[in-house]
Amino acid sequence: MSQQVLTPGLDPTSYTSITGAQLSQMFTLATFASGIGGVIVTTDVNGSPVVPPGGTDSTLQSYIWIRVGASAISSYIWNPLTSSNVTYLQWTSLVSSAIGTNAVTGGPTGNIALSTITSDNIAYVSGSQITGTLSTSTLANLVQTTSVAGGVLGGTFGALTYTAGQMALAALKAVTVAGKATPVAADIVPIFDSSAAGAATSATVGSIQAANSFTTGLSTNALTTGNQVLINTSHGLTNPVRAECFLKCQTNDGTYSVGDIIPVSSLGHFNTGAADKYEMIHCVITAAGKILVLASISTSGAGIYACNQSTGAATALTLGSWKAYAIVYSY
Repeated sequence: MSQQVLTPGLDPTSYTSITGAQLSQMFTLATFASGIGGVIVTTDVNGSPVVPPGGTDSTLQSYIWIRVGASAISSYIWNPLTSSNVTYLQWTSLVSSAIGTNAVTGGPTGNIALSTITSDNIAYVSGSQITGTLSTSTLANLVQTTSVAGGVLGGTFGALTYTAGQMALAALKAVTVAGKATPVAADIVPIFDSSAAGAATSATVGSIQAANSFTTGLSTNALTTGNQVLINTSHGLTNPVRAECFLKCQTNDGTYSVGDIIPVSSLGHFNTGAADKYEMIHCVITAAGKILVLASISTSGAGIYACNQSTGAATALTLGSWKAYAIVYSY
């Protein structure tokens, strides 16, 4: 097979005589034929590559570029399929261009030798990519060295222990343990005393019981006289032990503004002793798994009272300005 290598810069077949200058042009202006390339060798200057201008001189695109650096020699080819780089234009390392998409695999029969990628070579690992079983020591190190912005730590764990002084009380925000019928040791978070210098000591001064809670939405209707079922909804908790009822201001009422909240246990009422003058609001946790908020307010009574926020004087609330909600707790 014959292959033309060069395209001469001057075709001598159309001349009857050739000068020395024309003969020189045959070689100085010659280019490689289609499909034939050469080699360009450059040496870095002050650590920076001298990049062949393949973007403006298309004849260079068929060359291999050999870059001589201070401590290494690299080879590149022009890759028209890649995006132009601010420094290297479309010159692509022969090492990276030889590796196809998804061509590098791990495992015993893959391209990456086991234990050759160290922690300093890994910039980021998504939690969703961690599968399988983690040892207790690995999980403890992961939790200890990671700052968690929020979320749920789920699953089944063995013995996760916080060393005294490792968790500041301010960092303990909302710990919940789902489905606990009765308090167990794992649900108790101890609070340790500190020395005069602020260091944790072994003296336990108290503990926090992890709990679940359920908050209902606001009642659809505002308070009114007569008998009312303000809230009737399922709470979904296992073994609820306590419930609290609150009133939330919907329109300004005396010294109370929209959004103000009053626990029902803080309210008072006025009754002259007549049997038909009564004011009652309370919540009930039913055996069927529901939370009820009930109200019974006499039409002939003086109403429900709260303290004036400025003076503390008893002041009747405007019933229509208030709606109710409840919170149920389970341990």
